[in-house]
Amino acid sequence: MGAGASKLKDPLEDSSTRSFAPGMPRDRVWSFHEALVRERDPKHDFYDVYEVLEVIGRGGNCTIYKIKKKDQMVGGSAREENVRSSRNLIRRVSLSPRYTSKTFNSLIKRVSLSPKLHSSKSLKMIYSGEALSSSEGLDAHQLHQLYALKVFDLALVPVKQIDQLKNEIDILKTLDHKNIINPYETFTVKLTKKLMIVMELCTGGDLLARLPYTEQQAASVAKQILNAISYLHSKSIIHRDIKMENVIFESKDPDACIKVIDFGLSKKYKYKGDIMTERVGTLYSMSPQTMQGIYNSQADLWSIGVCTYMLLSNGQRPFEADTPKQLVARVLLGDFNFDGTVWSYISQKAKGFVTELLSVNPQNRPSADQALFHPWVTDVSSLEGYSTAPEEEFIQRVRESILRYADQGEFRKLALNVVAKKSRSTEISELRKVFDRFDTKSTGTITLEEFQDVFARFDYSEDAIKAIFRKIDINCNDVINYTEFLAAALETQGTIEEYRLAEAFDVMDTDDNGYISRKNLKYLLGEQVEDRYIDSLIAEGDFKRDGRISFEEFLQVFAIPGEEEMKGCDSADVALSKKGFVSTVRKGWSSASNLVGLGNRSTSR
Repeated sequence: MGAGASKLKDPLEDSSTRSFAPGMPRDRVWSFHEALVRERDPKHDFYDVYEVLEVIGRGGNCTIYKIKKKDQMVGGSAREENVRSSRNLIRRVSLSPRYTSKTFNSLIKRVSLSPKLHSSKSLKMIYSGEALSSSEGLDAHQLHQLYALKVFDLALVPVKQIDQLKNEIDILKTLDHKNIINPYETFTVKLTKKLMIVMELCTGGDLLARLPYTEQQAASVAKQILNAISYLHSKSIIHRDIKMENVIFESKDPDACIKVIDFGLSKKYKYKGDIMTERVGTLYSMSPQTMQGIYNSQADLWSIGVCTYMLLSNGQRPFEADTPKQLVARVLLGDFNFDGTVWSYISQKAKGFVTELLSVNPQNRPSADQALFHPWVTDVSSLEGYSTAPEEEFIQRVRESILRYADQGEFRKLALNVVAKKSRSTEISELRKVFDRFDTKSTGTITLEEFQDVFARFDYSEDAIKAIFRKIDINCNDVINYTEFLAAALETQGTIEEYRLAEAFDVMDTDDNGYISRKNLKYLLGEQVEDRYIDSLIAEGDFKRDGRISFEEFLQVFAIPGEEEMKGCDSADVALSKKGFVSTVRKGWSSASNLVGLGNRSTSR
């Protein structure tokens, strides 16, 4: 049996082996993560929430800005509840699993959920360090999380193209991949006719900004693009505008990952091989078939071939001409070469890879899945630092975290998925490497087969591993998505800042009334979810028994010490813990001897 496995609950001891059964049908189409991309009501003014810092890019019909959330809006609807909390409320909340009693007993009636407020402080003042010691305070980067804002001026867009712009939002909402830009929320301003998308901020520049590349670096970038496009094609989505400018680095770090951006021309298709006729894209990276107006998803592979050629040749394009007409003629003929000094240093495998992708006949081009396993990609695709394999000890910690996560309450798991969705790359860089290790087929998801391979060393039956898998698969789509994996592994990070929980609460409080209600959860999970399942989620965090979850109660769902924190506690603390109550014993927690009632760990299904 693997280290730590003996301490973990056998999932088959619980008669429920499905994360959302019976309230959540396994064949549902709605994605919880899709609902996390918030569509702000028109009554919300963007400028009340964010501050524009600078312009960082321009397109044909849009402008890209760097923005930050205003101080007073950090935590959103959680702020009002936080004002009523104590200055001594937990500043960093343990991610240890919740070992709780099955029901509340009469003692809960005499227990205060948190001390009363001593002075009226907003999240801004609390997080600025006035209520914290210098060693505990959050730095400016943590507090003022930066974002990118893409603004479309609808007044300049023909009416028939407005739906195309909205198509970008609809497609982005369905995507969950480490190499695809992450959207957070949208605003529509009717008065000024603006459509706004708030996204993660990537500061590393596009592929052109980092020229030249070594062959090893070029292979690593090509692999990451292929990972993203393979994932897109598995969801029957074609990008249609892969080019050097639409692939960016998430940070200025030399080992930063890439993100594919700009899905304005992307399209959902029904069947593999479906033919499209719109002549869209950028001329230098457009496939011959796209120029002719009869193409399928293989057009993306041609574009990746163009980008790879440019990565290897210090930005030189494979097809150059004096006029657009001449350029089209060369593309239609596939007229490119490997002449020039730069190519004398490039391997034959690299040239072979490019040649295959730039095959004029799309049937001769490899699919994205096939290209991922081309010898050139598999042999030399490791960027120093980024692709360094994670330590086996850390991988073991991730395994154990996943096993514990599967046994946690369903509401807590949903909340951790929201935290994971908004996690910055610096916070999950090591987890991303472990995800790559688990995702052996490079599909951007973890299948049951891959999951079984990961846990083969644990002494669990095949049925038990399937049960764990299904408890992590909160979207019920028979794979573990990237964000689902991050949520299950977040415990390895040890602690999570309270303001990040406040941001998660704000996302789940979809109507901004200061509470997470049944209506909010119904919106996030889909109307087809059974009421009894929604009721069980509310019950997990509704310590006051008023039918809703306040931010104060939301924190209590997380503010439970785990086994390590209980070491050193006196016998009374341990006894209370076994009864479903704990004293606030962890350093940095409230110094008062307030007892906290713990909710039901397993929701009744």
